[in-house]
Amino acid sequence: NGSGKTTLFRTLTSLQGPLSGEIIISKNLKSSYVPQAKKMALSFPLSVQDVLLMPKNYALSFLPKKKFTDSELFLLERSGVSEYLNKQISECSGGQLQRVLILRALLT
Repeated sequence: NGSGKTTLFRTLTSLQGPLSGEIIISKNLKSSYVPQAKKMALSFPLSVQDVLLMPKNYALSFLPKKKFTDSELFLLERSGVSEYLNKQISECSGGQLQRVLILRALLT
């Protein structure tokens, strides 16, 4: 507690400026930040699979829906999320929800 983890991640993601010194980040670096999910509107009728595929399928509705690639399916298996892909996001425990959000960040 109090070691600066949150401050470091907030600074790395440009949510705040450095308190001192400077941070140099490669222009080619891609990163995602998944904060602790304390409050989130879960009333949408979406499955875990819908949430994970949302970035891929956020296109024109007449385009065919995209599926998981083999490497993405491997990540789903390794993370344990494949066991509850068809579960409604509103039915997930806090830990399952956090795992889904972290996996979505990795897939994106």
